[in-house]
Amino acid sequence: MVHSCLSLLPFFVLKCTIDILILLIPYCKLTRSHAREALLMADVQASLRMPASASDLFNYISRYIGCNHQIHCILKVNGLVDVTLLRKSLTLAIEAEPVLRCRFVEQDPFSFWEQYDDIDSIELCSLVETDQTEAELHRFVNAPVDSYRDPQIQIRILRSGPSDLLCFKIDHACSDAGGLKACVSLIASMYNRLCIDPAYKLEHKKVGNRDQSQLFPHLNISDVKEAWERQPNRSRSTILSFPFRSDDNVTPEFVTTPFDPIHFHKLRRYAHQKGVTLNDILLTALYRTLFATTDPPAGRLIPLQVTVDLRQFLPIKQADAICNLSGIITPMIERVSGESFSDTLMKVSTMMQELKRFAPGIRSVLLSEIYGRLGFREYYDWLMSGWNRSVETKSYPPIFSNIGKISDGKIHFGALEVTDGYMIGPALCTPGSLIAASTYQDRLTLAMAFYEPAISRNRVAQFFDSMIREIYLAIGAQPAQVPVRKSVIAYNLSAY
Repeated sequence: MVHSCLSLLPFFVLKCTIDILILLIPYCKLTRSHAREALLMADVQASLRMPASASDLFNYISRYIGCNHQIHCILKVNGLVDVTLLRKSLTLAIEAEPVLRCRFVEQDPFSFWEQYDDIDSIELCSLVETDQTEAELHRFVNAPVDSYRDPQIQIRILRSGPSDLLCFKIDHACSDAGGLKACVSLIASMYNRLCIDPAYKLEHKKVGNRDQSQLFPHLNISDVKEAWERQPNRSRSTILSFPFRSDDNVTPEFVTTPFDPIHFHKLRRYAHQKGVTLNDILLTALYRTLFATTDPPAGRLIPLQVTVDLRQFLPIKQADAICNLSGIITPMIERVSGESFSDTLMKVSTMMQELKRFAPGIRSVLLSEIYGRLGFREYYDWLMSGWNRSVETKSYPPIFSNIGKISDGKIHFGALEVTDGYMIGPALCTPGSLIAASTYQDRLTLAMAFYEPAISRNRVAQFFDSMIREIYLAIGAQPAQVPVRKSVIAYNLSAY
């Protein structure tokens, strides 16, 4: 969550030689193996434990530094799912992915995952029949997660009329957005198998590698060295935060805004014509809206934090197991008064191409691995010091997470089809912020979770509308087609 802390390293780490770092990489898997042996040997119930990865630890600690550490996937189905079958599907998925049936045990120096001995007594999949779907959705998404007491994965079925809304919640301590997408795919696959064979049982159980060592055999050492040595020059940078009005981070909330699917093909055509990615266009719209909202000083480089799914380095673009496998890169551009969208886009695209040249996101992973080996308390103190600095200065670069496609094709639950879907990232306390973008079948959705009254729903809605308006005007949508949000409905969840 607070990846900007990765740049706030103590002197001795910054002076760590690249030779030591490169020597570390081939032995990471061995080191993890030794750590696993030591951990499991320490308890007679060894088979019920597994070590937490450095990224697990990072996202778990984020609970103490302004993050609710949960990710959601919301799917609309064109009918009513078989609740019993969905519950069985979730049970099979948990058998296939052991971390999902575990609690996180906070321990210094090394924390670990421990399997529940009463997982069957915990409600993992619940049904709510309601005519207040939107309010119930907010209630579920905004509910807190406890990594020790609560299940790592939960499903809430919101049933209203002839269709269901399937809401998946996962604890960020065990999985990032890429892991949640894999989890949703696995559950849907199990559901479809059970439709064919109600007696289906998992054929084999394999505990896959959940830490970052699965990446290293597939990386070019020279690229890793270059990624480590290429530190951004921050001498001309100024940090802009998402606009917030206070540090009263009390009530979690979220806002989503869809991109009109009618114009999605036009957006892709525009990207092709310009030789850029959809991610470049979204980042450009984010930058321009941030500039217009905060009016930064001229000549200063403005950083954003952009997440990177590191599964791209793996042969089949999939991890060995449900896990956290994300990194961060930090593009920086300056505002030029009167600059066109196209000119800003070219700057963003050039910057992103440069950042992608050498193992993008790997530097943040290596830093996380270094601190993960120092133990829970050292890791916690380091992250807390960085977060406290952000709070004191009221400055934190917004995080942009383009989660991408929820699924390459249509998702089915038996004969039912998912007609729409989007994902929501964790809620961050101010000055932090995270904007997520996700796509399902050419339906693009922006989402942001946050805390009120520090940030208002109307502020987020207006920010998103400005981003989309920037894109619509750039791709040639008629002014009448540009969405204008009149209001944002407020839901008093305490009334339900």
